[in-house]
Amino acid sequence: MKIQADWERFAAKVHARLVQGERVFDNRSLDKPHLDLVDEIQQELEDIAGWGVLLWIRLERVKTLAKQLDEAP
Repeated sequence: MKIQADWERFAAKVHARLVQGERVFDNRSLDKPHLDLVDEIQQELEDIAGWGVLLWIRLERVKTLAKQLDEAP
């Protein structure tokens, strides 16, 4: 099943980032105050939303080009 392979690849990337964070931050993330973690998660979600807008803009450009191709003789 393709989704299984995709899931495993995703999980491996998440695991690698956790290992890297553990190495860089020496597990200090586990001792951070809860509010700091909430703030950090909110900042990450804001980043995701921002990247989402940029991707949406790019996809709109792709749609415009696709429409032009479909309308070409």
